[in-house]
Amino acid sequence: MIDLERVREIQTEWESVARVGGVEADRFARRSLEGCARSLDVVAANLARLGYPAVPGRVPPRDDVGALVERCEAALGGPVPPVLRLFWELVGGVALVDLDGYAHEGFWDASGLRGARGYCDGLFVDACTPDWIRMVLDEHEHPPTDPFVLSLSPDGYHKDDTSGGPAYGMPLQRSWLAPWLYFAWSGHVRPRCAPADPPDLLGYLRASILECAGFPGLYGAPEFESFRSRVLTGVAPF
Repeated sequence: MIDLERVREIQTEWESVARVGGVEADRFARRSLEGCARSLDVVAANLARLGYPAVPGRVPPRDDVGALVERCEAALGGPVPPVLRLFWELVGGVALVDLDGYAHEGFWDASGLRGARGYCDGLFVDACTPDWIRMVLDEHEHPPTDPFVLSLSPDGYHKDDTSGGPAYGMPLQRSWLAPWLYFAWSGHVRPRCAPADPPDLLGYLRASILECAGFPGLYGAPEFESFRSRVLTGVAPF
């Protein structure tokens, strides 16, 4: 299994570097996100081998992501957090749940697995696409929150087709540690390597993937352990 103490050390180092910012923060984030992309590909392959329903998995980045981000920033009048921009450039997006037919719900029901709050909260972060930008610009005209937050993921309830709260997202700001808002660790126990609340994007990704095997809502359930171990086979800390 993954050495969670090492994951905590990496996150602590990242937070220290990110507070200073500059070139070192950019380099650290790039290395981390390149590792995140590799880890997500392994997780997706392992899920498929275990019979998990077909889901997008990692959504590769678009070639025009830079132009799309610039369009977004110009329209919104504020900066996309730098780590989010790098996520879109190096990872793309990720969806470990089926938001069309919710087939993942049937899989967990058949496995006898249920989240502590009734949902799996499978990892999801929107890729930067023209459709996403249209959605965000429409929200910006009728902002659901103040200050404005970029909607990047349905909340845990909505991921399992149940009415819930606001989408997880990030504020417009230049900080490398811009928070992942409206999210809460919803499993049976809190991940050991989870950063302080609210997590930054890299902290959220590390704990969600490297400790929770992509499903924070199921983490800590005894019957999830065998599945979690197999999902994380071949995954390396990032």
